[in-house]
Amino acid sequence: MDELDKIKQKLKNLRQYSNLSDEELEELAREKLLEPKWEGLLSEEKKEAKKKYEAYKQFYNIKSYSDIELLATLIYNEVLENRYKKMIKQAANQKVLPTPSIVKSLGEIQDRILTIREKLGLLDKTKKNEFKIFIEKAKLYWKERGADQAVVCPYCGEMIHLAPNMKYWEAHKFPFIKSRILYNEHLIKLYKENKITIEDVAKVLQTSVKYVEWVIKKFN
Repeated sequence: MDELDKIKQKLKNLRQYSNLSDEELEELAREKLLEPKWEGLLSEEKKEAKKKYEAYKQFYNIKSYSDIELLATLIYNEVLENRYKKMIKQAANQKVLPTPSIVKSLGEIQDRILTIREKLGLLDKTKKNEFKIFIEKAKLYWKERGADQAVVCPYCGEMIHLAPNMKYWEAHKFPFIKSRILYNEHLIKLYKENKITIEDVAKVLQTSVKYVEWVIKKFN
């Protein structure tokens, strides 16, 4: 009995797979056989890698052996990326600079991640799925707390306003933010037309007059 048959037999004896056909069992066994072992990672990092692996498999159609190998390499590098980011954060907490080798290694890992994502065709899909996940989380957040929400869009990086609708959600640019800076075009327009004073603008934005002067100069 080869390794594939052993895994198949083991799965067959598990209650949650008892209703699967022989073909479905074989496909599942093949997936288990190809599943990466995450050698070289720490215990917690292996857990992180397994979660990432399942998440990628859920969102993308990755079936071939070559793609699974690439995916394993991608996840391995993503876990290492988090390891080096933690090391840099730890150095910052200790008020010291991270070593040049750590910074260099992080840059090399991030370059590899982009290259592998491109090979797997995940770059555009990743952004779209991140936005879908973000919207679902935003819906849950609103359901739990109630009220309109202003949040940062992970797709474009701009502030957006999630306006509740009885049938669906609409994402709008947040009216009091421009390039993540406190600003309102209509309010500034009223001031320029001498309909309100600069003090009125500052009062509405809850800032100083000097801030209003600065923001007008920045965007006009």
